[in-house]
Amino acid sequence: MIQSEDFLRQSEILSYCLNGAKFSKADFAEMYNVTELTINRDLRVLRSNGIQINSRKGKVYLFEKPVKDLLIKYAAEYLPMKLNSELLHSQLKTFGKSVVNFYPYLILISKAVNERRFITIRYKRFYDNMILNYRLKPIRLVQSGYNWILQAIKENEKTAKSFYISRIENLIISNGKFNLISDADRTTKKYEIVLKFHPDVEDEVIDKIWFDEFDLSKDSKGFITLKTSQEITNKLAAWCISWWDMVEIVKPARLKNFIREMTMNFLKINK
Repeated sequence: MIQSEDFLRQSEILSYCLNGAKFSKADFAEMYNVTELTINRDLRVLRSNGIQINSRKGKVYLFEKPVKDLLIKYAAEYLPMKLNSELLHSQLKTFGKSVVNFYPYLILISKAVNERRFITIRYKRFYDNMILNYRLKPIRLVQSGYNWILQAIKENEKTAKSFYISRIENLIISNGKFNLISDADRTTKKYEIVLKFHPDVEDEVIDKIWFDEFDLSKDSKGFITLKTSQEITNKLAAWCISWWDMVEIVKPARLKNFIREMTMNFLKINK
């Protein structure tokens, strides 16, 4: 596959169709500021790669869903080009086994992150399985173990939250764009965080990590050590508490004291 703007556009056309969009060739031509002849060529290229895509009654559509291995190849090339990151083919393959709509979700979300476009998702909340709709400013898409996490800011809020791609049930990408203050403008202090998890929660740790950067290691007894650099916040403290006796805070002492103070204040109010 040729790494070019043509490939990016073709991948996005495919992802729109997979996501159920009803766009015409004229719509795509306007979206990408190209001619309909170019869109026709894109469709021919996709067909030459084994994707049954064409137009009927003015709309571009898929005759049949492409095989998963082909979608993995497209995603493995598209995502590094769009997000400037290294992705492993085997990890995408594993993710694709459990998430039916992995291709359009990863492609359209990475497009929204790169172009600073609003998205709307229908999301199954992790802790109670309630399904809610959110309008989001997508900030970054991060790969964690065999899962993918969208870090995004809800409309009318200021703090980024994590959304698991595997729990998204519907996705709409908007034409509306947003501005965002760079993380480089932040001056809050970060600490080296070292947490040790019990072997019984190994799988949960991999799924629930929400940090941008971290290292995981496992010792001979199966205990998982997580190392990261983070601000000490209510969110981090609450996350640690949620593991009950399955986690030991190795350092810093500042985090232990913060949690101790937080729980003492809670108990004062809730005697």
